[in-house]
Amino acid sequence: MKKALAIIVTATLCTSVCYAGHHRDSLEVIAKRLAPVGQVNIIGQKKKTEAKPAQVARAPMPPKELYDMRCKACHASGAAGAPKISDKAAWEARSKKGLAKLTANAIKGINAMSPKGGCVTCTDDEIGATVKYMLKQAGIKAK
Repeated sequence: MKKALAIIVTATLCTSVCYAGHHRDSLEVIAKRLAPVGQVNIIGQKKKTEAKPAQVARAPMPPKELYDMRCKACHASGAAGAPKISDKAAWEARSKKGLAKLTANAIKGINAMSPKGGCVTCTDDEIGATVKYMLKQAGIKAK
């Protein structure tokens, strides 16, 4: 019973965190939805130039904000085997692989963690900065 309750709570937290970050993606999603999908050409009239979809730029997401939005649900509680952010020993063992390997694992996904923690709009640099942030929170200097 306790195990089932823990699974339900974890799933609820993970789902809530995924939807909490949805607002950052909404401008890009809206721009894609509103972009033209085609054009009408009439014989004998000059052809219109092809419309290009709008590009929505956004500022890089700060590591703490990305952690709070995408990583905290699992790394605060240790859900699905994720190392807790406060568990220095767990992070020390992982940090021995090097920052590049830790970042690559976060980008590609590892064990139960999906690629980029499910943040499809996050850049590799944002993920790398967040990995450094998490190491710092665990009291480990990134190498």
